[in-house]
Amino acid sequence: MRTGDSNKRLGTIFKTSERTFGRMLKTATESLLNDFVPILCTLYVYLGFDHITRAQVVERNLFLPNALFGNPDDNPAERRAIVICDGSYIYLQKSTNYFFQPAIINAFHVLIEDNVHASTILNIINNRLNTRNHLSEIVERYNYNRKRAQFRLMSADMPEFEDFPRLEEEELFLFALGIYQLKQARCYYGEHIQEDGSFIIELFREPDHGHLSELEGNDLWMIQGRIQSRHVRAKLYYVYVVIDNDNALNGRESIKHYYCTCHIGKRTVTTYSTGCCAHCMTIVLNYAKDRHVIPPSPSLENVIMRTNN
Repeated sequence: MRTGDSNKRLGTIFKTSERTFGRMLKTATESLLNDFVPILCTLYVYLGFDHITRAQVVERNLFLPNALFGNPDDNPAERRAIVICDGSYIYLQKSTNYFFQPAIINAFHVLIEDNVHASTILNIINNRLNTRNHLSEIVERYNYNRKRAQFRLMSADMPEFEDFPRLEEEELFLFALGIYQLKQARCYYGEHIQEDGSFIIELFREPDHGHLSELEGNDLWMIQGRIQSRHVRAKLYYVYVVIDNDNALNGRESIKHYYCTCHIGKRTVTTYSTGCCAHCMTIVLNYAKDRHVIPPSPSLENVIMRTNN
């Protein structure tokens, strides 16, 4: 109910049919709505503004929100209570599952703690704050999205990208400035390599037309990617990643610029939108790390189905 996994996959995990699992899920949902949520709403235990005091909210302020939006040096009574709301999909109609999910999460989810890289992330944010995405300006100015390109399906064996910098997991996290993009990127690539070809990622090493000289860097080259939208089959996103082969640079420092034509593809850290989008992360993750280790596995759903067959 919370993960959004299909009934087919969940039914396989619980060793039952898709239809039987659907009935079980419906029964559980009705029980929660009838017996669990109303009691908590009445008692204000885990739902509503009155279930927690302002002082308790202030005590739970984490390092990054405090540093960006708070006043941690003031006395406790005057410190700001920080609430961060994710409105990414606020314009979409929500499933009724979301009605009781907040109660379950508030009741059983462990308190979120500061990430071990919180100080490093803050330094990155401060260094990039209000930085313009110059690559996006070049792409738009010279109509790169309309240029002809000999795209090839993305795979681990693409010699033209051999000089892509290698990154460890920690550097990938700091490049994305969060775990969400990493998780999404692995899902995207897992869907890309499914046999039905339902999700397509194509790449092309863009020749230098002289435009990269307008960007910061010494020895630049660029990957152009074309990624199909997961939600609209007719929609394509174009992704651009610029690498600097300067020997003085290492790891994520070599990935100098990036841009995607999706809604959040211009993000650097402007207005605190951090890291990169998941489309960009898919390309970086595959060539910076995954191709150097074991071959990527098929999607989880395929693995589960084949194991049980």
